[in-house]
Amino acid sequence: MTSKGLKIAMLVFVFLLILIGSVQATGGTEGCTPGYWKNHLDSWEFYAPDDSFIDVFGGSYDKTLLEALKTGGGGEKALGRHAVAALLNAQHEYVNYPMTTGAIQDKMLNYCLPDKVEICKDRFENYNENYCPLD
Repeated sequence: MTSKGLKIAMLVFVFLLILIGSVQATGGTEGCTPGYWKNHLDSWEFYAPDDSFIDVFGGSYDKTLLEALKTGGGGEKALGRHAVAALLNAQHEYVNYPMTTGAIQDKMLNYCLPDKVEICKDRFENYNENYCPLD
């Protein structure tokens, strides 16, 4: 294969990865904790504290986004907190978050099943505990 052919093949490969959703990271290194979002409602953009978790993420977690942030505990409750924080981080214009809102919603709907709750929570938690650029 020629150098030009190899470059074209690589571009097609990258395009296909993006198209099927395998590439979900944005390269960002910032994120604010669930506690930040719980206590700074004035920093929310696009989503509202009383938006339904089910409407935003699907599933059956019958809470508002703010209620999910305020809910203590581990397991699915911790995943709910960190998913909401991840979503708010990803959509905020001044937070350079490692994932897009679409990738977060897709992960919650299609990957964060009962046997993967801790894996998902840990990933969101790790991203949410990066440097928070907001006051």
